[in-house]
Amino acid sequence: MTYQRQPEEEPEEIVWRQTVQQALAQVLNPPLSAGRLIREHSRYKYALMAYSPRIYKSSGRLLSQAGTLSPDELAETAAVWQRELLTAFSQPATRANMTNALMHMQGYFKRLLSPAEKQQMSAAIEAYRTGACPAEGVKHLLLTTARHYQIDYLCDQAILQAAAPAQSHSGRSSV
Repeated sequence: MTYQRQPEEEPEEIVWRQTVQQALAQVLNPPLSAGRLIREHSRYKYALMAYSPRIYKSSGRLLSQAGTLSPDELAETAAVWQRELLTAFSQPATRANMTNALMHMQGYFKRLLSPAEKQQMSAAIEAYRTGACPAEGVKHLLLTTARHYQIDYLCDQAILQAAAPAQSHSGRSSV
């Protein structure tokens, strides 16, 4: 797949999508296991929500029985999953879908942040939603907050990795 820049697409998003395409090519390398596939899918949860809610739902259903599949069936399921994700990430995320994903990630902090911090995060998401700031600023805020509160699941989300190109929170290389 080749990527063409859309009129309002952020350069960081283009780079992120190209990096994801390369990373997904490696997912099917042996050893393939249901656990590994589900862990990878979990890393892409909010990215899928932002890029293709339809594929987010269908890919989750696809992997729901991964632990019960034979090795051959698992390999075929993994190949289908990989194609679905590549399709999802072949086009830019819509502002509405990205806003939805950002708001879902914000939900991890609802019991942790002070009212002023909640307002700051909500204002950042709203600024993105209205086009006043790029998504990368909000992603960076979410990632730094997740690191501060040691929310590893969010720290490891692929969609936040553009905000931290070197490594994810858990020490794995980023996507």
